[in-house]
Amino acid sequence: MKKYLFYPIILSFLFACNKSVENNGKMQAEKRHNEEEYIVITTEQFKANDMALGQAVDTVFPEFIEVTGTIDVPPRNKASVSPVMGGYIRDFNLLEGDFVKKGETLFTLENPAFVQLQEEYLRTAGSLDYLKAEYERQKQLYDEQITSAKKYLKAKTDYLSARSRYHSLTKQLQMIGINPEQLKPGHIRKTVYIKAPVSGYITDINIEKGQFLEPQQVAMKVVNTTHKHVEMKVYEKDIQRLRKGQKIHFNQPDRPDKVYEGEIHLIGKSIDENQRTVNVHGHIHNEKDTENLMPGMFVEVKIATDLHRALAVPESALTDREDKHFVLVKVREANGKLFFRPVEVKTAINFNGLVEIRPLENFDPQAEILTRGAYFLIGAGEGGHEH
Repeated sequence: MKKYLFYPIILSFLFACNKSVENNGKMQAEKRHNEEEYIVITTEQFKANDMALGQAVDTVFPEFIEVTGTIDVPPRNKASVSPVMGGYIRDFNLLEGDFVKKGETLFTLENPAFVQLQEEYLRTAGSLDYLKAEYERQKQLYDEQITSAKKYLKAKTDYLSARSRYHSLTKQLQMIGINPEQLKPGHIRKTVYIKAPVSGYITDINIEKGQFLEPQQVAMKVVNTTHKHVEMKVYEKDIQRLRKGQKIHFNQPDRPDKVYEGEIHLIGKSIDENQRTVNVHGHIHNEKDTENLMPGMFVEVKIATDLHRALAVPESALTDREDKHFVLVKVREANGKLFFRPVEVKTAINFNGLVEIRPLENFDPQAEILTRGAYFLIGAGEGGHEH
């Protein structure tokens, strides 16, 4: 809710009795003989400052649970990039914020171990046919009782061991990005290409050219922001008030005027023993409007739970003075002037531009109030008294 300054303009003019006030565009306040204070403006001033009259309204307000949350994306939409085998970084030209497609090269690694792995694969693959033929020959001779069991078992062991090694080397080459089926003598590579596991934006770059990147060391992260959600932590005492489908309203702390909407999609089934909170997952409505929201961003969230009826006025009908809130009630209109009386109220929920009020003194809900322009009348410090 927008706050306005409520200057003590009434007291500043208590000693200006019997002073005539020229019609110079300044708004005036009247102090009558019975000591009741009014704020007075002309109809011309009312129109010139685009003011408006209205009434307090009986409104249905949701009750809120206020929690903290963060913007996040589904686990399948983010990935940490790290190599299976270490190596020196050679080609690398990306910056944080760059968009990459799944399978696009992020950077290249160079390591003599890559060469050795390919050479061993080719040797193993080259001997596999011979060992298989020898195993089958020894098996036939053994079945015909021409050769000993020792020779047969050795041929079998050599073949099965080579076959197992061949499959292991095949997997290792595939894991570092080399296609074994395309590997030939004379075409051995000393570099491998590290590719994007998902489409998304580059974040958290931890490498530079020439650096040796250890196995499993995270080089960077890729985040796909096409689908965002809100992760909230709700305290144990409020868990029973939560339901799937309840509306949520959230905003960045430094932008309270920009409110996003969504709803509860999942409620966690376990409580954090340290914080005594449960994780709640919320879907965001109109995700196209969330381009400025980034994963990891902190947000303030209101979860709408129960409903209640209350008296409400527009935000623009409220003005403040010394941490107190007031609405201006129209008392009368005469001789081209409008007379208003400040009525102190307590405020509660602010929802969809309406603020729940609880008057602290006599207040007729049917009375006309200034619904727009109180700032110009009091907050700007303009005015005076007459009696």
